[in-house]
Amino acid sequence: MDTLIRLFTSLPSRSFILFLSTLVGLSYAWGDDRSSVAFAPPPSAVREATLLRRRQRDRSRSGVRRHALADVFRSLAGPAVPSSSSASNDAAQRVEVITFDLDDTLWTANPVLDSAKDRLEAYLDREYPRMGRWLSQSYGSIDDLMRAIYRRKQKRDPRLANVVTYLTRLRKEALKEAAVKTGYEPKLLVDQAFQVWSDARHDVLEFLPDGTLETLSSLRSTGYRIGAITNGNARTERIEVLSEYFDFCINAEDVGASKPSKKVYEAAMRVAGYMRSPGDRWVHVGDDLSADVVPAKQQSWRTIWVTGLRGEESPASSWEPKLYRLDSDKRRLIDAEVRTIADVPPILDIWEEEQSAEGQRNIPIEGADADERSAHAMRQQATTTAAQQVAAS
Repeated sequence: MDTLIRLFTSLPSRSFILFLSTLVGLSYAWGDDRSSVAFAPPPSAVREATLLRRRQRDRSRSGVRRHALADVFRSLAGPAVPSSSSASNDAAQRVEVITFDLDDTLWTANPVLDSAKDRLEAYLDREYPRMGRWLSQSYGSIDDLMRAIYRRKQKRDPRLANVVTYLTRLRKEALKEAAVKTGYEPKLLVDQAFQVWSDARHDVLEFLPDGTLETLSSLRSTGYRIGAITNGNARTERIEVLSEYFDFCINAEDVGASKPSKKVYEAAMRVAGYMRSPGDRWVHVGDDLSADVVPAKQQSWRTIWVTGLRGEESPASSWEPKLYRLDSDKRRLIDAEVRTIADVPPILDIWEEEQSAEGQRNIPIEGADADERSAHAMRQQATTTAAQQVAAS
């Protein structure tokens, strides 16, 4: 095994060309000078070698990229606008916790889910052929059967409006119904088939954007606490290449509510050891304005909006980095906008520089005086108004 890994990681590395729009003018050479291998190594060896090579590649260029992006953000942001707080201690404003959404923030969701669906269908066709045929003829796929079951449930109980919190249960119910309909013993089938799907759901390595692992490693080494807040049923502790970087993962199914419910964000704060909102000391990174950005801003957290992983919905062709200021309308919702999480560290660097230079802090809401609480109420209303404007546009 070790010999194979050394062999694969020693091959000429595959680099890439990365243009950070015309604002930077930096590029990385792309070469594909890969030697052929006359034997087929075990899949585990290929996987480990791929991970090692990816980390080596990210590490080799992360420093240049981080400094270049910081310069771009700094030039685009313009002069800093001082905080409205009158306190002088900057410790409370320094970022302590960073949380990430998962689907379409850390990885592109649809390819991961399509891969899991394909693996499950292949498994059912192979191990339970009657079930595979019945699903194909009656519904099309297990996902279509899940939707049918959910509609039946919702018809019986209109209050059942939040499908997100029942995804695992729905999938298992769909597998059970299909097993009974086709004459298979459901108990063992459901457990085994769901495990096949779940394993594929957490196999995200090939769908991670370049720089993801190095970014998480850098944030971890800097001392930030890192968490995940997700409406999906993926769990970071089950993802081998990511588990070492995360301190906690908040899942909608466990909370019994889904984003944008404040229950999800309050659960994250409790797990992280905060009885009250830490305000600017917490940064949330996500792709969904209504589910990630708005509720995080309502907790007075900083927000970073990821816009590069949602296919046709993303402004990838016209993207440029943005760091919003207090005098910007968007600042009510978004502190910064990035294409992938690889662009997050330079933003944190700028915030750190500004905090050190200004020597200021934002007083935590719960410890503030009446004027500060009144100002917070006004900010909450401004957030709600801005969210309504975004929804209407």
